[in-house]
Amino acid sequence: MNMLEEKLETLTLEQLTLARVLGDYIRIRNIAESTANLYLRTFGYCFPDWLDCSIASITKTSIMSRFKILSITTPAQTTRTFRVLSALFVFATKFYEDDQGHPLYTARNPVEILSATRAWHKAERRTRRILPEEMPAVWKAICVHTLPHERDLTLFLMFTGLRYSEGATLTWANVSWKDKALINVPIKQGRLHSMPLPDFIVGMLRRRYNRGDKFTDDRWTVKQPTDFVFASSTGRPCRKTSTFYRQIETATGVKFSFHDLRRGMVSTGLALKIPEIELKMLIGHSYKQNMTARYGVLTFDELRPAIEKIAQELLRQARAVPAIERAAQ
Repeated sequence: MNMLEEKLETLTLEQLTLARVLGDYIRIRNIAESTANLYLRTFGYCFPDWLDCSIASITKTSIMSRFKILSITTPAQTTRTFRVLSALFVFATKFYEDDQGHPLYTARNPVEILSATRAWHKAERRTRRILPEEMPAVWKAICVHTLPHERDLTLFLMFTGLRYSEGATLTWANVSWKDKALINVPIKQGRLHSMPLPDFIVGMLRRRYNRGDKFTDDRWTVKQPTDFVFASSTGRPCRKTSTFYRQIETATGVKFSFHDLRRGMVSTGLALKIPEIELKMLIGHSYKQNMTARYGVLTFDELRPAIEKIAQELLRQARAVPAIERAAQ
């Protein structure tokens, strides 16, 4: 829908609350559901007393005061939250108009005071991943101490490098048995991502698909295309829980998150001297600054050697491939 068509209601500045701007920002910008839920939870925690106030009442002084208070416990999260808040003020200046067609909110963005005073916290680059020497214990724990859908999703993320939300919401319509590939998987920034799959993951997906069903001629028989690949017992997407992490950490002594699996996959590829452009294409990274990559288009068959090479190295690191394959069945 055209953005101008959304401007059906004329508001006063007093009615232009932070909650209203946040809701419109999420809707107009078509923010992904998971990101939208994160924004709503974060703003509810950080700005509960601001949500029903006009954005015109939010001053530079209140911005600085709240930023300092929240930074005491969660500096990195505070920086991310206030950057979103800044985006809301920019959105408000462009989107809302009075009944004369003039901008409704014309004040300067009060969050700019954080830049003027150099108050932003520098986000440290995260580098944690599962090291090769940790892989046998971690993999065994994943196969033994987790539910089948949790186990399979974790192994899937480890081999494909996809983000948790992308794997958890994967449907059978995104799986091409003919091409042994993922197709049109929604990822960040509203893009669709396709990539070849290594044989180990194709085998695991077939086992999941065939569990109690019949697979014939690349067609769905019982499972529907809209069914989630890694559905829980309720049929909903697998949910990320702290219990899962604690089980693995207790069994192995290794701390990790699902995004560590993404870093691990990419790191394995770099160690194998796989070209960076191929790795970016495999994991769906944007390459706006690389004109060669923007013009380069590689087929599934051209990318398959790279993903298969990474898969074989991960299996080698696990050291007990036959036992692991049996555990994953």
